[in-house]
Amino acid sequence: MSDFAAILRLMDPYLHLGDIRRQQLDTSLIIPKLPFQRLVREIAEDFKSNLRFQQSAILALQEAAECFLIREFEMTNLLTIHAKRVTIQAKDMILVRRLRDMMFNHGAVGLIDGNVSHPGMKVR
Repeated sequence: MSDFAAILRLMDPYLHLGDIRRQQLDTSLIIPKLPFQRLVREIAEDFKSNLRFQQSAILALQEAAECFLIREFEMTNLLTIHAKRVTIQAKDMILVRRLRDMMFNHGAVGLIDGNVSHPGMKVR
């Protein structure tokens, strides 16, 4: 193994940081437009057939969806760091969703239908 290859191998954990910084500065959309448009039309078809969308409406939906997803991953990453891990897990995303629901639904998560999601939690 050459010295250059050894240096690259040692730097590997930090190579992704440059990509992250570039993507944070980039304001373009991440999700490809056509697959997102197909998804929007597929979901809308469940509610009413033959709906038409202006391109600006689909663009607004895509920007809102990407903003939401980015925020979810940011909060999930904070929980992962708090748990002293480097890999996000499904349980982190579930906790983010529960915390968000508790904040905006005034703590009524899982209690509406009597479903208690925490063993120590009791329904009154």
